[in-house]
Amino acid sequence: MPRLRALLAALSLATLAACDSSPSVPEIDPSFAKPGNGGGPIKVEATDPTGAPQDTTLDVRIFGSGFEPGSRANFLLDSLPTPGVRTNRTSFVSPTELVANITIELTAVVDLYDVEVTSGNGRRRGIGTEMFSVVEKTTGPDHGNVITT
Repeated sequence: MPRLRALLAALSLATLAACDSSPSVPEIDPSFAKPGNGGGPIKVEATDPTGAPQDTTLDVRIFGSGFEPGSRANFLLDSLPTPGVRTNRTSFVSPTELVANITIELTAVVDLYDVEVTSGNGRRRGIGTEMFSVVEKTTGPDHGNVITT
């Protein structure tokens, strides 16, 4: 009989251990994380330069956070795309920097433009309001238009 009691006690303990009601949480392996691709918000904080004249093609550095390979930059007027400022290409530098090569047409509206960055999959976007200015093209010995590629 003592053996039977010991066996029943052992079975009772095993049953209680198997019925543990605490939820199991899977461990997350951080090696699967991809920098700049975490799905967090995109923030646009600054541009360099902060503006350029009409009739110009140049590279604009865009600073912020949440950028990823495949991100695209657009320059908007009153939150809408405009044919006057066209993004030729956007290059990923880091999760905090992109370079947009843009063309500002001679007919572009002189104003402050919003800078929009959209994630590579198009699901996330961030807008820096009035972060880039288009100024009137001037001519003269010290005011020719600057073209960089």
